[in-house]
Amino acid sequence: MLFKINHIYLLFLVIFMSSFSFARYGNLSINDLGKSKGGTFSMISHEGQNVLNMNIAKDFTYKEISTGLGVNIVFPENKRPPGLSVIEIRYIQYDNGVWGMRFGELLAETYGYGLIMDGYRASTVTSYFNMSRAGVKGYTKVFSPIGIYGMYAGSGVVGVRFTHDLLKIAELNTPLVAGVSYVTDTDGVLDASSVRINKEAYGYSFDLGMKLIKPWMDVYMEYGALSNKSSAFALGTKVDGGEIIDYRLEYRILGENFTPGFFNANYEIAPVNITASYPASYGYFAGAELRVAPLGKVSMGYEKYSNRDAVLRAAVAFNKINGMSGVVSYEQTLQAAVPYRVNGTFIYPLNAVTSLVTYYEQIGNQEASYTLAYSMNF
Repeated sequence: MLFKINHIYLLFLVIFMSSFSFARYGNLSINDLGKSKGGTFSMISHEGQNVLNMNIAKDFTYKEISTGLGVNIVFPENKRPPGLSVIEIRYIQYDNGVWGMRFGELLAETYGYGLIMDGYRASTVTSYFNMSRAGVKGYTKVFSPIGIYGMYAGSGVVGVRFTHDLLKIAELNTPLVAGVSYVTDTDGVLDASSVRINKEAYGYSFDLGMKLIKPWMDVYMEYGALSNKSSAFALGTKVDGGEIIDYRLEYRILGENFTPGFFNANYEIAPVNITASYPASYGYFAGAELRVAPLGKVSMGYEKYSNRDAVLRAAVAFNKINGMSGVVSYEQTLQAAVPYRVNGTFIYPLNAVTSLVTYYEQIGNQEASYTLAYSMNF
């Protein structure tokens, strides 16, 4: 369920609809709606008890430095939920184009072309930012043509990546770039039964890519392996069409027990057990995203393999259609007896300063979970 509760009525909640982004094709979280700018009053449920939280948030930018800070005042204070800090540091960032570092929420982290880590987010589904899951990431190009990247999440996931511009192809005026990545979960993650799995699970990959048509079309190949001694190979192309469309088409050869994108957007919510068994197979992944400004976006992803069930993901983000804005995500494992999942967030303005907000989720034929809120912009 979205907030693990049903029928919780928030007092006042500020929603800032600045932009939508997809962690991966066909996958969308309510976190992608953006952060509040101003103040919020909300009722939070924890261990069967409700507490009132007042949050005041503000973003600051000075030259290459930017930060997002907040203060959480809880009533009663002795019922403060774990991870809800008094001083909330959503992010602190420095980036001068040569090197950069960011502390705070880690969202949509991808190494290489996603065979091992694809759109990983450290946060879980909660109605507030949990500081205990904040992390740090950074990069440097000081040693160009070598690039160094690293991340450490409060969830225990650690990653490091190195890239090297091997050579420049004169005819295309673009370099051939090689990369190596390593990602591990140092302390594991809880599954749906609250059993800790994947402790010290890891994966690594080697990739080679280049801009076939500069600046918007890449071709690449990637080899990846997981700590369960499984491996895979991918060959693909992706297009970044700027403000209109992008797509990705990838052919994959998956070894026995390999899970592509093992560290993904849902890893902290619905992880795949590193010990899970899958047959060796081959197939393809296709994804596309269409952006229709200012109406919104449509994103879809489809995976089809020879000996495994196909997976379809779709997401729609729409902005002020008949006054309503929102996001809807759908996921279905085809051919298998796995229930579909639908979740959405809908915002309907009641007047110039107040809106009705509805959060909704349904898994198969289970009873739907929803949360109602009133938002006020001030």
